[in-house]
Amino acid sequence: MTVIIKLIRISAFVTIGLIFVQAILFFVLNWQIYTFNGRMTAFLGNPNFAGGFLALSFPLVYFSQQRITSITFSSILFFIAILLTQSRGALLAFWLFWLSLSIFYKAKQVLLFSLMVLIVTLWVFPQRLSSPFENRQIIWQKAITAWAQKPLFGWGIERFEVGFKASLKPNDYDLHNIRVDKAHNLILEILVTQGVVGLSIWIFLIMEILKLFKRATDTESNPLFYSFLLFLFLSQLNVININQWIFFYLAAGFASSSTPG
Repeated sequence: MTVIIKLIRISAFVTIGLIFVQAILFFVLNWQIYTFNGRMTAFLGNPNFAGGFLALSFPLVYFSQQRITSITFSSILFFIAILLTQSRGALLAFWLFWLSLSIFYKAKQVLLFSLMVLIVTLWVFPQRLSSPFENRQIIWQKAITAWAQKPLFGWGIERFEVGFKASLKPNDYDLHNIRVDKAHNLILEILVTQGVVGLSIWIFLIMEILKLFKRATDTESNPLFYSFLLFLFLSQLNVININQWIFFYLAAGFASSSTPG
């Protein structure tokens, strides 16, 4: 477990380095390199994947450092790198981490810093052109319609696209010609593909993991606990890929193995 966490921390800083190199090549030197419409992706090919990975990695870095200067420097690096991905969900998750710290530790200084992060985040919040492919509101509305057609067991695992197309009306011209295979919201994804039965099992699993964390010692200083909370938040806003699911399984495994008795 310790080795894996160290590798994740190293991977996070490598990701940051690649994002900075991409940004310099693209914005400063005007090189024609791959970006996602000007959004940095590192080696993940998708800015939301890169931003999400950094947001979930940050608690592991934060709790590994002792000096305030190191924490401050790392925080600035992570914030700028996430900002360059223009992942709004990752930016909110980064702020949520600081807010969680202020709540658990009842630290006014941390609360003040979290407010500063929020203000800066809102000030530079990425404003992007919307498309039907990325419009969460449209996708979520159609997802609810798809679930209503098969509410108990859903459309089947990895069959969100089938349910989505079945929810379309003849006048949904823009949506008929695009491929939407993910809900950008894990709860809706499970609801559409596995129905109420699948979602009930998922909620039960999450509650059991949280109970294990509650019974474990020093939960408030456990970086995987914070990564787990951020995963739950981020998974409701973006598509989650394997490099983010790692945090879920690590947190679940740690909570299970560290519970007394």
